[in-house]
Amino acid sequence: MCKFASTLTLLAAALLSWGCDRGGAYPNRPVTIICPWSAGGGTDGLSRQMGIFLEEKLNVPFNVINETGGEGVTGHSTGALAAPDGYTLTMMTAELNMLHWRKMTPIDCSHFRTLMVLNCEPAAIIVPADSPWKTVGDLEDAIGENPGKLKASGTAKGGTWHLAFAGWLAKAGLPISAVKWIPTRGASPSLQELMAKNLDLVCCSLPEAQALIQGGNLKGLGVMSDERVKGFDDVKTFKEQGVDWSLVGWRALGVPSDTPVEVIDTLMNALRDIVESEEFASFMKT
Repeated sequence: MCKFASTLTLLAAALLSWGCDRGGAYPNRPVTIICPWSAGGGTDGLSRQMGIFLEEKLNVPFNVINETGGEGVTGHSTGALAAPDGYTLTMMTAELNMLHWRKMTPIDCSHFRTLMVLNCEPAAIIVPADSPWKTVGDLEDAIGENPGKLKASGTAKGGTWHLAFAGWLAKAGLPISAVKWIPTRGASPSLQELMAKNLDLVCCSLPEAQALIQGGNLKGLGVMSDERVKGFDDVKTFKEQGVDWSLVGWRALGVPSDTPVEVIDTLMNALRDIVESEEFASFMKT
């Protein structure tokens, strides 16, 4: 009887182990994708869709975890310091270029091996659809006439969208303090605050505000790029409105820098197939 019970115990342990780790070549268990920004924003949406694509390609779960906080430090640091085994990917964003210069963390791009840059999106100014401002110039005039009264957001202090906003103010000859920047954990909570009328404007990408723009709740005053963004053809560039200023954010998947070559090759081969697919192209158009 004891021998039979012992056999059952070993069998149960083997079955549990098989459920967690299938053995064999990488990947053989669930993979985590760390998103440094809040749920509902552009980075989160791209992270989750890439998780779906990678899961279909590599036949293991890819689970997105939103590691927010520290103006991007928390998520990027968690990803950079993870075990270099390919089971933790990070959706890196342009903030990674700036965090160490701001003395917030020693983590920078050298701590990652970039697998693939997935998209680049220019910053844009988003306001309520019933706003009296029709152009970027109208908003500049309102800021100049009411210094310190308007409130804006889009991300954490010092994030890419904040940098884009501050650069535009400087280009327009306005002090950065002319608009009060309210730090948030990303575009999604910023847009929620704009809808609740707790903000006057948001700086983020147009795709991040797409649903609210298409729903007639918000509108884009201008986009900080050389060309208009496809799907938002009625939103003029800043340059078309007489402001020579542009800034583009980027998102890329990465792993810790000392991840084994064979793991990197597996991931990069999968990503190449994904980005060349019609499904990926269709997703990026939405």
